[in-house]
Amino acid sequence: AVVDAPSHELLDALHFATTKRIEITCWTRQQMEGHASRTQQTLPVAIHEKHQPKAELLTRTLQSALEQRASDIHIEPADNAYRIRLRIDGVLHPLPDVSPDVGVALTARLKVLGNLDIAEHRLPQDGQFTVELAGNAVSFRIATLPCRGGEKVVLRLLQQVS
Repeated sequence: AVVDAPSHELLDALHFATTKRIEITCWTRQQMEGHASRTQQTLPVAIHEKHQPKAELLTRTLQSALEQRASDIHIEPADNAYRIRLRIDGVLHPLPDVSPDVGVALTARLKVLGNLDIAEHRLPQDGQFTVELAGNAVSFRIATLPCRGGEKVVLRLLQQVS
């Protein structure tokens, strides 16, 4: 729904970009504000509950890497799963595999944290982010690489910021 009708050029561009049929409904400003206020009241709880296990998995993985003094975390698609491995003293140690939907969600979350383009899956990307783990700020460098079955993500533990 929109308050002001978009141009035909914009509709054509949206159709081309999404290859979906675009239906536009014009609402009054009051209808839009009423819908927005109802959505803002209910949506964050639903999103939080739906993504809670994935957020916890990411936090646990980063925490585990920190505790085991890993230099890198590798997340990559494999046959019907995503493989997560920690590089400790130059050797890759596996963590339990996760389902493809969880692996894709982890990849997207990491790309958001690293200020990367989550829509770009065909080109390598690099970034960095800092998160708080066990009361300390910890910095990571992130690199994504396209590969068979999706994207490979490599996180490098840079430093603990005191």
